[in-house]
Amino acid sequence: MNRIDRLMGLLTVLQSRKHVSAEKLAEKFDISLRTVYRDIKALNEIGVPVTFEVNRGYFIAQGYFLPPLVFTVEEANALILLQTLAGRFADKSVSKNSVSALNKIKTVVRSHDREAVEEIAAQTDIFVPANGHPETTWLTAIQQGIASKYCIKIGYTDSKGNHTVRDIEPVGLIFYTNQWHLIAWCDLRLGYRDFKVPMITSLFNTTIAFTKQHTFKIEDYIKFF
Repeated sequence: MNRIDRLMGLLTVLQSRKHVSAEKLAEKFDISLRTVYRDIKALNEIGVPVTFEVNRGYFIAQGYFLPPLVFTVEEANALILLQTLAGRFADKSVSKNSVSALNKIKTVVRSHDREAVEEIAAQTDIFVPANGHPETTWLTAIQQGIASKYCIKIGYTDSKGNHTVRDIEPVGLIFYTNQWHLIAWCDLRLGYRDFKVPMITSLFNTTIAFTKQHTFKIEDYIKFF
């Protein structure tokens, strides 16, 4: 990787994270710490305000506007395919946002490549069977709850038709049995439960922080399938 490509790569990593240590950057780009320091200095010299915070790492100063990334045809086409999958395997909330994101991505594809991207999007014949539950709108809100570690209040109907209201602490999402499942700590049952997302009838994201330190791992849960 030449230095220009590496500097662009460093910039991309710094844009995508709050803080990044020099060691992580060195490992990712297979360079020495000395080279990391030199590259950070180079970014500063061209006007990118990369700052360092002790015990946390490097970050780009808040409020600094960076120009949009430029996507290649291949990268844009990969995202078109992912958007198609989102429309089948996610729900209305994710599908709507993926369409909006894809439209933004198309605007930053290099002008001479834009026609090729549009042509491939129009002509590529992709068929993904629908999962049968496209009408739900909970996935985006659930993701926000997981990321922010805020409790969620849901209305839920179980397989026997019993309806309950639950206060839960969402841990993760899994797609299996052709539907999304939310794994969460349930205050009503005092344990971890598997909630089928299509069976959720209402959902409210609270601003109440988790009361537990969750060591439950989705990867471990999958092993029991």
